[in-house]
Amino acid sequence: MFNAIEKNNQNVGGNILDRYSEQYIVRGIGMLKSEEDIRNIVLKSEKGTPILIKDIAEVRIGEAVRQGPR
Repeated sequence: MFNAIEKNNQNVGGNILDRYSEQYIVRGIGMLKSEEDIRNIVLKSEKGTPILIKDIAEVRIGEAVRQGPR
């Protein structure tokens, strides 16, 4: 999913995606303008049918995660 977002949007809005013990920092100018833009990114195609992010994940705007010492 992370590669699909990267390929569909070289500049993205800021936040952090957690995956197992790693964090992916997503930041930049941002070509994605809404949650719906993210939901409609094609992850792959099966027999000509696109599989979209919204088919496998919930996309929502959340709170920014605090980084560094408190």
